[in-house]
Amino acid sequence: MMPKRPSIPAYITTILPLLLLALLPVLWSRCGRQSAKEFYNRGNAKWSQGDWDGAIADYTKAIELYPRFDQAYRNRGAVKAIRRDTEGALADYTKAIELNPKDATFYEARGVAKMTMGNGGGAIADLNGGGAKFLKRWDGAIADFSKAIELDPKNATVYVRRGRAKVAQHDLDGAIADFSKAIELNPMFAEAYRQRGIAKQSDGDLAGAAADSAQVSRLRGNAKQAQGDQTEANEDFGQAAKLSELQKRLQPLPPSPPR
Repeated sequence: MMPKRPSIPAYITTILPLLLLALLPVLWSRCGRQSAKEFYNRGNAKWSQGDWDGAIADYTKAIELYPRFDQAYRNRGAVKAIRRDTEGALADYTKAIELNPKDATFYEARGVAKMTMGNGGGAIADLNGGGAKFLKRWDGAIADFSKAIELDPKNATVYVRRGRAKVAQHDLDGAIADFSKAIELNPMFAEAYRQRGIAKQSDGDLAGAAADSAQVSRLRGNAKQAQGDQTEANEDFGQAAKLSELQKRLQPLPPSPPR
């Protein structure tokens, strides 16, 4: 005679289905995240290959599978920006910020998109009486760059971006301060010198502009020299020497001593 199998307690048969139901969303979420990551990686690959439509489709699928995928929103926004869908890019960057408000790169990306809208639509906006909206875009860009700096104060590039936005609003003192901070953080940042030189020239500081332009030529010459292109490096060094000489001539004369 076969021994009788022990009976399963009734409470187990009642609780087990409930446990499975409770775990199902967790398991589904993990599966969704894994699948979303695969589409995200595939979108990155398509982006690097220049397949913008394919990249957007894959990022969209990743978001469908995992709606809190902030990086997928950010990357989809970046590809939309490349496609000149600036409104779509802004929407994606804003959603990424909503999901993860502590990532400085999201604010930086949205600030760049707002700057793009300002550059592209300024003249038309003014002609249509929309100058206030145009200026508001620059205000928004500056606010986003300021938030990015708050979260990542060592990022020299964001200071340059904010400085350029301030130039657009004719805040030359503020712009020069931002470019100078970028240079303080990264003394080899040629673009920061270039932008500061432009701002100084607009502000009437021609000697300062010449000094910054000389440093740009010097840094460019150093880079070419490091690449083994000594001929072009020498041309840049020569240009730097001429600009340095110009700077000296543009320096204001010291006041005459009292008689």
